[in-house]
Order: sequence, then C-alpha cells, then structure tokens
Amino acid sequence: MLPTALQVTAPGISGNLLGYGAGAFRLDAPRRNRNTHAYRRSFAWGIDGKELAVKTRMRLGLLSAAAMLILPAVCTATTPLRMEYTVMDLGGGVFHYDFTLKLDNNDGSWAPGQGWGWLIWGDAINDQDPPGQGALLGWAGNASDLPVGPWTSYSDSGGYHNGPTFAYVLDRWVPTALGQTLHWSGTATVDLADGQLLWSSLYPLNTPGVEFEAAHRVAPMPSCPCDWNLSGGLNSQDFFDFLTSFFAGNADFNHDGVTNSQDFFDFLTCFFTPPQGC
Repeated sequence: MLPTALQVTAPGISGNLLGYGAGAFRLDAPRRNRNTHAYRRSFAWGIDGKELAVKTRMRLGLLSAAAMLILPAVCTATTPLRMEYTVMDLGGGVFHYDFTLKLDNNDGSWAPGQGWGWLIWGDAINDQDPPGQGALLGWAGNASDLPVGPWTSYSDSGGYHNGPTFAYVLDRWVPTALGQTLHWSGTATVDLADGQLLWSSLYPLNTPGVEFEAAHRVAPMPSCPCDWNLSGGLNSQDFFDFLTSFFAGNADFNHDGVTNSQDFFDFLTCFFTPPQGC
C-alpha cells in the first residue's frame, strides 16, 4: 500500500521516509520535536525503471543522512471521495475558501475500513527550492475549524507534491458511513477556478492513494441560510418549509452529510437570531 514508510535516524533527528507517486518522497518528522522541525520540508526523488530509489537530504549545517528505499508507485484515477470548495472575494486580493470532503462513493469503490491520510489541497508539482508553495498561494487556515477529523493543526507539504495539509500527516480519516464529511476553511491570495484546484491523499488505508484529483468549485452558501425557500426574506413560511424538508429527511442545514436533530436546532438558531445577511 502506498505510501511506504521507512524509519530514518541520524544525530539529532528521526522520522519516517515516505514515498508517493511519480518518484516523489519526503522525510516526515513530528513537529512537536523542535529538533526535527527544520527537516519537515526536506525532500528528494529518483526513479529507476519500475522501482524507485530514494535518498533524503537533511538541512541543518553540514549534517546529512541518507536512506535508500525501493517500492512500487501506486496511485488511482478514481476515488469514492469528492472535494468541493467555495470562494468568496473579501477584497484587497484576499479570498475566503470553504472546503468540504465527502464520502459520496461516486465511483462505487468504498468499503468499510478504508482511510485517507496526508491530505493536500491546492496540490501542485513544484521542484523549486524552497518547496511547499503549491497552487493555493498565501494560504492561512482557519484555526477555529480545528480539529478536522483526526487532525489538530495545519501544515504544508513540499517536494513533488506541494500545498497545505493537516498535521499529523500520518493520521487518517476513516469514515464509517456514506455521506460523512469533513469541513475546513481559510484564506488565500489567489482565486482558483473550477478545475484549477487539485488535491491528493498520499497515506491511504486499504485503498489506493489519490494524486492530483480535481476539486469541484460550487456556489457559496446563501447569505441567509435560514431563508429556506429562497424568497429573499425570512418569515414563518421558511419555518414551515424547513419542517416539511426535515420530516422528509432532506434538511441537512449544517451540511454534515445527514439530516438529524442538530440541523433542526441549527436552523432555529439562525431563524430566531438571523445573521447579518438575513
């Protein structure tokens, strides 16, 4: 299963050498060990026929360490996950992004026990130094959205795959039912059109990895989400229309992938204390 990890140690540093698609690799060490922090962005790659030979490069003075690894490259052109995003222009060259990753089983390949880790959004190939830039320029994640699934902080990936990710990268999201979702948001200094924002999952469980899958840009949420019938105003008819949708099982107000009592309470909160857009 890709990626494969190999423990690497050297004076003052330890971590996992990870391989992922097209001959790209990186040494990953936990951020909580400050002695290894400088090495999170170390990378190297090589390819030899169908097998990949890897050598890592460390970045602290004259210290160096190397490890060789041979493994097959495995990736997939399909995935049971769908990533969607919205973009809102905040002015001044800053754009707000909302992301949703949903297990919709669009390709019919999902089975219980599958998981996805090392999630990168705005992924882009970049062999320049320093790595990690990606396509989502100026990204700043919204800390209030954390934790997102098993992840408790934002990070970045550099090397062959570049872009923002979650930490710890070797944690995995293992959804247990269709329709389950992850949500997070942040700002960037670029407005990526539909088809321009790619994502990858480089540390899968019981399923192939995902490389450079196109995310789907969708329309932003309405400024008044409890205007349920989209009449342009908020009144009692929105309440009754929401109840009709709720009892029909089609009132996922908070977009967590299911319709349940939390949607009802969230709608009531919006209805009785409307946001500025209502």
